[in-house]
Amino acid sequence: MNGDVKIDLGSAIQLGVDKVLELVGKDSVTRDFEEKLGKQFRASQIESSSIQIIGMHQPLPIEEIFQPLRLKFAGQAEDTVGSLVEMKKDFIIRAGPGQGKTTLLRWLYRTLMNDHRYVAILYTLRRSDAIENLREFIKYLGSGKTPRKTRRDRVILLVDGYDELDKKSRKAVSEALVEFQSLKRGNFFLTCRYFYSVYDVNAVLCEIEAFNKDDAIKFIEGFSSAYGTKIDSGSLLTELSEHNLYSFVAHPLLLALVCILKSGPLPALPRNTIGLIRRAIDTLTFRWDEAKGISRETSLPLDGEERVRCLMRIAYEVGPLICSDAEVIKAVEKQLKLSQLARVNIRDLMTEIAQFYGILVPTDESTWEFTHRCMGDYLAARFWVETGRFHPLQVREWNARAAYAACMLTDATGYLEVALSECEDVSVFTECLYNNAPLDPEPIARAVISHYDKYGKRFRHSRDKKCLTVETEEDFYDLVGDELLDYLLLFSLSGRKISKDLILAYVLDELRRRGFTLVPTLYNQLCVRFGSEDFQLSVARRDGTATFNVSEFAPPAP
Repeated sequence: MNGDVKIDLGSAIQLGVDKVLELVGKDSVTRDFEEKLGKQFRASQIESSSIQIIGMHQPLPIEEIFQPLRLKFAGQAEDTVGSLVEMKKDFIIRAGPGQGKTTLLRWLYRTLMNDHRYVAILYTLRRSDAIENLREFIKYLGSGKTPRKTRRDRVILLVDGYDELDKKSRKAVSEALVEFQSLKRGNFFLTCRYFYSVYDVNAVLCEIEAFNKDDAIKFIEGFSSAYGTKIDSGSLLTELSEHNLYSFVAHPLLLALVCILKSGPLPALPRNTIGLIRRAIDTLTFRWDEAKGISRETSLPLDGEERVRCLMRIAYEVGPLICSDAEVIKAVEKQLKLSQLARVNIRDLMTEIAQFYGILVPTDESTWEFTHRCMGDYLAARFWVETGRFHPLQVREWNARAAYAACMLTDATGYLEVALSECEDVSVFTECLYNNAPLDPEPIARAVISHYDKYGKRFRHSRDKKCLTVETEEDFYDLVGDELLDYLLLFSLSGRKISKDLILAYVLDELRRRGFTLVPTLYNQLCVRFGSEDFQLSVARRDGTATFNVSEFAPPAP
């Protein structure tokens, strides 16, 4: 599979439609399905052609900034997505928000469209009709009569944004993919954030490998060129390292936000995702108010803060993904009325917001879209908290928006206790840990143990006289602060529950990684718990299995 993604867009749409019609048999499809198919390929071509990075005045062709992403999965070395296609297997691609899942699938789609061996089709699940179209396509694929000459062509389904759906919709997508697997007509690539369950789908799990230094340098250079500013990549990487922010280099979205900050007037860099998003928005707002970096003329009497409030209300009342034009207009009208700016031309305002911020942009004549979900989630959460509407017992869905809102409070303890109790997974809890949400470690440690007691099927556990082996997809322990880690150790040492065995093993491995030993009292408890200093623990971590003995935690000799 070659990496040339240059496509004649006019012919590519019809080519895609023709390939599918040959696969399912032209006589077996309705005119309505053929028209939907054409719209699907047209949307795929438009979506995959460019990247809209926050702060950019217009989309940038994907070829100018995309860095080939590597993937890794258990038992295999780091590999490219092109190599994974050749394996003829189904893959679930996991990564955090803004780490390139969507961009990767879009680039892969454009690459596969050039390859006659494949029939590639891209489904962006955030779109309202995506699930229906996916199911209809699979139904036709299963019912059609395939001519002999096309039987060697493989269908590659590229399905993006599983985590952006509610539980019911995720299960519907899973059912469709299982049905597709039963047809044995091709393979799929499904993207999903970490810590979300992919229901009942048997596929190979892989992760997007973080940017390395060379990737980061190329990305910074591409961003700098597209953004029309000068950023010294070497100096920027050094500065990030000196401020203990080098981990931002590995994350495409965070690195893009850092580039925005470096091209603006605010020199200090924050230490977590929410801080970075907040500072990026502040930078964009400051540029507007002071006419630095972006020089635009406007007759609208709104400053940057008032424009951001409009975005906040849209994100909260309409949603952080795709919004209809009517919904956007209604939300902005309400905000302008409260600001006593009801005479402002809303169309002109929304055009300027799209041009200057690049956060909410039009996708066609009737819809708008936040270019990055985490930006929409942040803005909605900020509105939620600042208007006093955020309360733990009134949260209908614990998601990234709720996590960001909790992180903005002076004390998130009560919210995290409710989230750990009500959520099957730990995605909200993990997001809060990553963003340094203020919390009381003692009750949170108890809530973590209760979570595992309540949702025990989410981990695997086996133990004999010589070894304890544990595994869970909820490996968040590298994000846990030292004090919370201490409470988790203390509480998991008491009692013999399976859930406490799991937590204890993960906590011990994390303490070992941080170079900690135990005080004599705790070490003696540990030896009693497992019966011997030679007892072995095996813990499945995201970066590989860790095996160690109890004796490694012995306190130093006096």
